[in-house]
Amino acid sequence: MRYEIITVATITTALQNQVSQLYEQLNAVNIQRPLAEVLASKNNVIMVSCCKDNVLVGMACIATYKVISGYRGIIEDVIVDASHRGKGIGKKLMQQLLKEAKKTGFR
Repeated sequence: MRYEIITVATITTALQNQVSQLYEQLNAVNIQRPLAEVLASKNNVIMVSCCKDNVLVGMACIATYKVISGYRGIIEDVIVDASHRGKGIGKKLMQQLLKEAKKTGFR
């Protein structure tokens, strides 16, 4: 399994399609926003992916923001493909998100 941060620079059509397909397992009704919009610098979202053999099998996002007491975040859209659940992928995605958020001052 390979875990990595998705950025605007790493978005491809193939990745966008895989994210869309995976997201449907979480919510097939919501209209999805394009990754470039979600990951735009002004939006303060960090997204981490998990791939196996170049296929997206998990992803998670954290939206970070500032308040008087410091940096805060909300974990959103943690999704692991149904065929890969129960293998600790969700936990590892969360750990990677928190590690990246801490680099921006999140506590």
